[in-house]
Amino acid sequence: MISERNTHLRILYREHIMVTNQFFYNHLFVDECKITSGHHGKFQWYRVNQFNPKRKRVAHYSGFSIYGGISRRGPTSFLIIPGNARINSEIYCDMIGHCVYPFIRDVYAMNCNLIQDNASIHVSHYTREFMDHLGIRRSFFPAQSPDFNPIEYVWRGMKEYVSQKNPTDLEQLQLRIAEYVRKYVTVEFCNQLIDYSRRNIIRSVDGRNYEGTKPTNLLYRDIR
Repeated sequence: MISERNTHLRILYREHIMVTNQFFYNHLFVDECKITSGHHGKFQWYRVNQFNPKRKRVAHYSGFSIYGGISRRGPTSFLIIPGNARINSEIYCDMIGHCVYPFIRDVYAMNCNLIQDNASIHVSHYTREFMDHLGIRRSFFPAQSPDFNPIEYVWRGMKEYVSQKNPTDLEQLQLRIAEYVRKYVTVEFCNQLIDYSRRNIIRSVDGRNYEGTKPTNLLYRDIR
């Protein structure tokens, strides 16, 4: 349930978007999610479509964590991380350096605002200093606002796609994740999701979730 405090913050965020007439033309929405389906605990990231040659056949992980972002100019690369790896601020900044920074530099010439949620690794002193050093501007969604963040719909679609394919091991799981990104996460799709999320923000006049036909205080709605 969306708390009373966060309901108020969502209303304030909506007012800011309305006053600034914000359509997110120079913004990058990033987040991470876990897809479950493990014995190696060592952290190692690699890009979607790039196999780890040392671990083509593995078992016993709980799944993968996926990290990436979308913008009106398309998606970043997506990183796949072993599901049992603990992502702290240092590792998160490594992900930023390999995934987000090159995209903002090459696609937006640094004229881009990074939008993320208020997870502790996103707002830690270490992360703030790292992003300041790289010159990355950023802002944050209110807490309990997945309906405002378009990357959330990438994760929902990815999880549904993977579930339908029913992978039986981690190699197949990685293939299905890469397949989904390649087939569906296009520039057009990114813009559709950003428009849809902006609509959710504008409709949330009372701070509630307007993904469905009726408002609710629930964080997630089945929008099919």
